[in-house]
Amino acid sequence: MKRIIKLLKKLTLWILSTFLLYFSAAWISSFILVNKHDNSSKTETIFLYSNGVHLDFILPNKYLSVEQLKSLNTPTSNFLSFGWGDRAFYLETPEWKDLKASTAIKAMFLPSKTAMHVNSISTFNHNWVPLKVSKQQRHLLTHYILSSFSVLENNSLAPINNIHYSPSDQFYEANGNYSLFNTCNEWVNNGLKSSGIKTSIWSPFDYGVLKHLNTYKN
Repeated sequence: MKRIIKLLKKLTLWILSTFLLYFSAAWISSFILVNKHDNSSKTETIFLYSNGVHLDFILPNKYLSVEQLKSLNTPTSNFLSFGWGDRAFYLETPEWKDLKASTAIKAMFLPSKTAMHVNSISTFNHNWVPLKVSKQQRHLLTHYILSSFSVLENNSLAPINNIHYSPSDQFYEANGNYSLFNTCNEWVNNGLKSSGIKTSIWSPFDYGVLKHLNTYKN
């Protein structure tokens, strides 16, 4: 019995140490910038939205071509939000009260399949965080977002049918795997990095992205 208690104490210490290291690394990396010398002319505005945990990109529809909008097959609106994340988490957890421990543990510790969540939005939300970008950065970011969708052999998107949060949203199969190191927020962060926009070198949490956006508001 004493041996079991000793092993449990060691396991608990190891788990706590691992999480402390993870959160410390995330906090430190949020201060390490990439694209910090971005001086491009900012003529366009996109938005980011956080529900306190998860980040989405929000693009005005005018920045997407007719073909791109048609491929998404969403209701007519003024904005589209794009999110990427763990497939099981998205489909099985429409609200936080629906979260299962098994779903959370699998999402964090096992590389898992992913999904794209697209929502059609008609009205502007003042909780969105504006991000001023250049036309070239917006083109790169749009390409990054659309390349995250998995495509079928005929190059069409792969919708996940019969799963919706509302009448205006749609889920699609996505590329990439979700893990503790490649989270939904890191997907957003990677999109900013690959588009030449100033952001953190690694940000599994939303704050590592949002803290740098104030320099792009004006």
